[in-house]
Amino acid sequence: MLAVKAMAKQKGIDSRNIFILGHSQGGMMMPRILNHTPDKSVRGSMLLAALSRTLPELMLEQFAYLVSLNQLPKEQLAFFQQQFAILQDLSFSAAQPPKEFLLGIPYFWYDVAHWHPAEVAKSQDTPLLFLQGARNYQVTTEDCEGWKQSLSQRSNTSFKLYPKLNEPLKEKLLSYED
Repeated sequence: MLAVKAMAKQKGIDSRNIFILGHSQGGMMMPRILNHTPDKSVRGSMLLAALSRTLPELMLEQFAYLVSLNQLPKEQLAFFQQQFAILQDLSFSAAQPPKEFLLGIPYFWYDVAHWHPAEVAKSQDTPLLFLQGARNYQVTTEDCEGWKQSLSQRSNTSFKLYPKLNEPLKEKLLSYED
């Protein structure tokens, strides 16, 4: 938001042609960012390996995968399952979290547990380009499909899947060839 304003004032920048790139959680937050840009000054956005679901949903999938590879103890997955269940309890208050809530900043966790970016993006009109590596286990093609389904009624969205690409997408994309 402030970055868009600052960029628009820079010499050599066409303030009518500002594009924003978001990777992973940055892509997940893009609908929120676009809702807060000054005067809808962003012409388009690129989302690289962007979450279409809540962060806790994605984390539990990642942790289950790591448990299946014996790279994470099952107890750690169980801990996060319990913590994320607390966030979903209708009585949860970020101002007064229960003593069993051990993840730290409750306002952050409550927000990302209830933030549904693909649903928010349905009502927006800024053009979006989604780029996804098919081998990415951190943000999977399930997320790209989630965006596609949610935004199927929009005509200004594009999707590009890179079959041989994994993480980190942002570092390899510029040198990757189909």
